[in-house]
Amino acid sequence: MLYTKIASHLEDSAFFRDLLPLREDSQIYHLSQSARALVAAHIWAKTGKNIILVSQDDIIAEDLWDDLVSLVGKDNAFYMPDYEILPYEERSPHYSIRATRMITLLNNISSSIPAIYSLSIRSFLRLIPSRKILSSHIFQLKKGDELNPDELLQRLQNMGYEIEYQVSTVYQAAKRGGILDLFSPPSLHPVRIEFWGDEIMSIRSFSANTQRSISQELGEITVIPARELSLDDVDSGSVIIARIREKGFFEGIENYYSLLTKDLSPFADYFEPDKRIFIFSNYSYVVEEMEALIEQTHSQYRKELKHGSKGKIPKVKELILSEEAFFKCKKQSDNFYLSQSEFVLPGIKENIRAPFSGQPAFEGDLGLFSQSLANKRQQGWQHYLLFDNASQEKRMRQMIGDSVPYLSHIGVLHEGFELDDAKLGLYTDHEIFNRYKRKRYAPRFAPGETIIDYENLKPGDYVVHVDHGIGVFEGLKIIKLDGQEVECLVLRYANDDRVYVPTFQLSLVSKYVAEEGAAPALNKLGSAKWQNTKHKATQQIELIAADLVRLYAERGSRPGLAHSPDTEWQKELEDSFIYEDTPDQAKAGREIKDDMELPSPMERLLCGDVGFGKTEVAIRAAFKAVNSGYQVAVLAPTTLLAEQHYRVFN
Repeated sequence: MLYTKIASHLEDSAFFRDLLPLREDSQIYHLSQSARALVAAHIWAKTGKNIILVSQDDIIAEDLWDDLVSLVGKDNAFYMPDYEILPYEERSPHYSIRATRMITLLNNISSSIPAIYSLSIRSFLRLIPSRKILSSHIFQLKKGDELNPDELLQRLQNMGYEIEYQVSTVYQAAKRGGILDLFSPPSLHPVRIEFWGDEIMSIRSFSANTQRSISQELGEITVIPARELSLDDVDSGSVIIARIREKGFFEGIENYYSLLTKDLSPFADYFEPDKRIFIFSNYSYVVEEMEALIEQTHSQYRKELKHGSKGKIPKVKELILSEEAFFKCKKQSDNFYLSQSEFVLPGIKENIRAPFSGQPAFEGDLGLFSQSLANKRQQGWQHYLLFDNASQEKRMRQMIGDSVPYLSHIGVLHEGFELDDAKLGLYTDHEIFNRYKRKRYAPRFAPGETIIDYENLKPGDYVVHVDHGIGVFEGLKIIKLDGQEVECLVLRYANDDRVYVPTFQLSLVSKYVAEEGAAPALNKLGSAKWQNTKHKATQQIELIAADLVRLYAERGSRPGLAHSPDTEWQKELEDSFIYEDTPDQAKAGREIKDDMELPSPMERLLCGDVGFGKTEVAIRAAFKAVNSGYQVAVLAPTTLLAEQHYRVFN
């Protein structure tokens, strides 16, 4: 951990020696983002308390967490992303966001060791099921345990797991005879549990790609919920219990937690007030974002009241903390204010300027860099150079030799800096060469044709209902259903017939997609035409599926080339690329190399826009083939493009 390496140097800094205890009415400024992470790490190390580091948005919160992992290690720093959904939006967060949140909550529940939690003000304000509720659905499974596998599968489903025939991603479960597979995020791979009757005989990890075991027996696994609320916790008197019974976990259920249980709290209440410290990064911006979110939520609530039943729409105070509740929560614990600029904050009586300077700009000039380090070394300075990987560190040694003394560390910050009063410099490799450290991208949602926001529909739009076929959207109407007012979409069909679709059944309706200007014929309710159309489409799909099954069965029966696993040369090549992989690049490269190691033919199409790193992935695959003793042919449609690829590969 970087913090452990530099802790003794921080003792030479009057700023860090006098940092604690800090007066409540003080603000520390002149701190870059990475310097703020260092100060937060120091407060955590010296106080032995949980640190809740609050930023204005999730991008900064995630970057701070990234720096904290380099400083204190991944077991001591956690990121609590927001749902990334709007108030009252009929959409649930991506499974990767849910998994990250659950791992963070798991650490809070299962570990007594204080840690640092980085989150945005939106994540801070959001009300979630309490620690008591969540902890009741985290459990362990080990060899020799006795439990009914069918009951375990039902429990997993109630916790939000998708029941599939085969497990391929997190939060899925599958059962075949006495075998139960599940993928719970604390595990890096899905696990296969073998039962003999009701007794667990073995637990093994397996590959989601090959479905083959990849480990010896595991002694124990931890299972966490896929959702922050289990269906077992739903109040039977909930006003939306009918919707729960019909659909289970519907899209946007996170915005309806208050209608399902009254036991909600902000994430901050997962900690005892005297065992937590709030650190606010650029507090002025945090307050601005809080006020904007509260106003946005009130505005959306008023909008929802016009369209739906008042009793079935959570109030604003049931979704997020009010401004008054935020300040009340804040006053219960110690607070630190860290900022880049000297903001004017209410109640702040003293502004303390931190003795930090930014990393000098060398613009890739290694001569200038070496001379600067040598000069500062004569003045008593100590420098750490931070690298992404060992290959970068090795390359730096080769370029500047051993004449320039420095200490190295594998694990980089977003920004290098100098701590002037300790004569300590932390320089990043990517800034020395004027490279950009790529941030990790937020999960991207694949846009489906299913209607998520009916406000995007306009009267006169053509739509398709799963059961009734092509109709015309006419607008919204409140009707009474089982004695309750329900908002419905009005769809007009042939002969001026109408169908009323409750908004909680929007998944049955999708926009009609055709060539621009094409006007389809409306289906007639009750006629066999739509059912015949669906039947023909189903038959065609089955024919295509049969052809694909036959094709892949034939391909799978043919012997292929099983390439050798990655070598040290492969790792050195991949570490030598200037930029960090995007998540999509890493995933594509990993899957391609996994396929290459299988003894069956591979056929893959790698798609991506210009400049998104397709060639880098191809170079990795080509090098792997060469390492296995084979030649590689790169085919291009034109001589110009072939020459371009030659230069890149060269």
